[in-house]
Amino acid sequence: MNSSSASSNLISASQPQDILAYVPHALGYWPEMSLVVLAISGNRVGASLRLDLLARGGDMSDYREFSEQIASHLRLDGRADGSLAVL
Repeated sequence: MNSSSASSNLISASQPQDILAYVPHALGYWPEMSLVVLAISGNRVGASLRLDLLARGGDMSDYREFSEQIASHLRLDGRADGSLAVL
């Protein structure tokens, strides 16, 4: 890929609404009742993850497993140095 075609694939996000608009592009659909987590590497988006939201009143083991799934997935993107969560 040459530099001109690479730059045409860049997406600029300077406000929260830009990230919200990017989510369906990353997933291929508009998620509902979901938590979406995007791995960030510098100014680039890496891996993305979508999980169903937990039902209200779940016990703490449900939340622990939920957070462990997220952390496990994000660790797979070795270049990531941060993440963004979108509800």
